[in-house]
Amino acid sequence: MNELKRAFSLIFFLICIQIGYGFNSDSIFLKNLKSVCLHRLGNPMSEPFIGLHSGEQLELVFDIMGTEAPFLNYALIHCNADWTKSDLSPIEYLEGFNDDQIYDITYSANTLRAYTQYRLVFPNENVKPTFSGNYLLVIYENDILKPVLTRRFYVYENRVDVDAYFARATRIEDQLTRQELNFTIYKKGYPMNAVHRLNVVIKQNGRWDNRVVNPGYFSVYPDKIVYENTGNVVFDGGAEFRAFDIKSVRYNLENVERVRNTSNDYHAWLYETRSRQYGAYESNPDINGRFFIKTEDWDNQLQAEYVNVHFFLKAPSPFVDGSPYVFGQLTDWKLDPQAKMQYVKELGGYNATLLLKQGYYNYQYLFVPYLKGNPDVSRLEGNFWQTNNDYVIYVYYRDEGGIADKLVGLKQLNSLQRR
Repeated sequence: MNELKRAFSLIFFLICIQIGYGFNSDSIFLKNLKSVCLHRLGNPMSEPFIGLHSGEQLELVFDIMGTEAPFLNYALIHCNADWTKSDLSPIEYLEGFNDDQIYDITYSANTLRAYTQYRLVFPNENVKPTFSGNYLLVIYENDILKPVLTRRFYVYENRVDVDAYFARATRIEDQLTRQELNFTIYKKGYPMNAVHRLNVVIKQNGRWDNRVVNPGYFSVYPDKIVYENTGNVVFDGGAEFRAFDIKSVRYNLENVERVRNTSNDYHAWLYETRSRQYGAYESNPDINGRFFIKTEDWDNQLQAEYVNVHFFLKAPSPFVDGSPYVFGQLTDWKLDPQAKMQYVKELGGYNATLLLKQGYYNYQYLFVPYLKGNPDVSRLEGNFWQTNNDYVIYVYYRDEGGIADKLVGLKQLNSLQRR
């Protein structure tokens, strides 16, 4: 009976994400779930994509705060290029079971805040994708309709090649601030004959809010599709990410003014920061908005502490047209309400506090207008064409008569790759 109930729940969940119920995104639904990392096994700085039948695996790690450790299950859902559920049934895109339990559960050791760490490595002998494309990983306890966590990942094929490079922006007004991408898709004999069944998505770093979807192409040839000199794939360069290091709670590391154990809880105050809007470009090494978890205080990483990190942005008066947010992988690449900065008149600036696990972090200040307009990185960070950013080009195609989009090509590159 339990298996039948789970099957009906899975079917209903698939219907929910098909109609855009809000589950088909990177989301955390449990307030005390922290420090989510999904990447290729052995490479914590990598994007979550693997080759079809390549033997590559992904690793998901996250914590649930407290001493209670629920048993959690996971399921994989195949999605189209636009992240709606595809019409494939699980038997058509999975080998093994539709879902399984997470068995790798460990507990923190001698930390001020107790937590349970969950780890999942997949594909594995129980669950293995057999069809390329977008996938939604759903983590849940008893009812898949009540997930605690969802994460997007990719399974790609090398059916086509993508050659890409960055060039001087086409529009004169963009040349000092923006990065323009040119690329060509080489078909390699793959029957990609109907352009209306082709979908192309370009992402910058880990962001979703500024991705480019299906830019206009320049020309189509029997063996290639060219996206060059159109000015259609242009991103704000932004600035190199700010950074701080809380791998130790015993001494101060990069950009940390002081660390204290206050009221039996760790706090770290970062040095005062200021707007970089009118400054010159600074070439500082960064990890493009990511973070990695590590403690230098102990050999056992399960002794990593959680720290209340205090951010402060100096400003002579509050902004009248919007608010600054702390932004990056540390906020799940979203406008986290906890990361919205509040103006404190007595201090002469904005502050925010985030509970973060020991490690090394990148972040930026994103300005969000109160009224119309997109989140703006240039308002507080500046905007420079020289900035080092990571990009991924995803190429999807639906075969003639097919009912799902395949991810037939993928290209990862850096904005320093120029001609």
